[in-house]
Amino acid sequence: MKKILLIDDSDTYTWCLQKYLQHRGYPVKTACTLKEARAAIQEEMPLVVCCDLDLPDGSGMDFLDEVRAADKELPFILASCHDKDDYEQEAMRRGATLCMDKMKGLLLQDKLVEYAYRQLSGEKAPTFHKLLFVHSCFCSHYNKTDVEVQQELGIGRTSFYKMKKQALRSLGFYFYEIVVPQAKNKRFKPSLGVEEE
Repeated sequence: MKKILLIDDSDTYTWCLQKYLQHRGYPVKTACTLKEARAAIQEEMPLVVCCDLDLPDGSGMDFLDEVRAADKELPFILASCHDKDDYEQEAMRRGATLCMDKMKGLLLQDKLVEYAYRQLSGEKAPTFHKLLFVHSCFCSHYNKTDVEVQQELGIGRTSFYKMKKQALRSLGFYFYEIVVPQAKNKRFKPSLGVEEE
């Protein structure tokens, strides 16, 4: 089985991604330099490439050019801490599939799993719609239909919303979730994040 190739000079960063992907059932190959990455590709073309922009012996952008010369369709994700505005347009012109912020780890993990799955199943990568899903933790005003469905299924509100989001995700929606806690005499502070499956 082909592997997901992770290229980053931070051992800790690649270790965390590797453990997550392996837990999901995807084999992983790691490289700390472009030299190691080139050797890995010569040995076997990967399933997906996730490459840092800045590496000790060169740029991820240059490695992108090398990969595109050999394979035009291979999913190639450039991950960096730099502002995407500084490099995204050039990267996409040169054939990058996605440019992502390394600090948005959960989203990056999801995208790696998504592209690996689609490569294995032969499906084309979809265009995901982004849906802002807002709900409150302790709200007494429910949508009557939602409550009725919860009662029929015999499940709680949290489980119901989880099922609802999974159903929408299967239709191609991707979630940025804001949870607004409502407690008396307290100011709420929304937390913005991507829900992990």
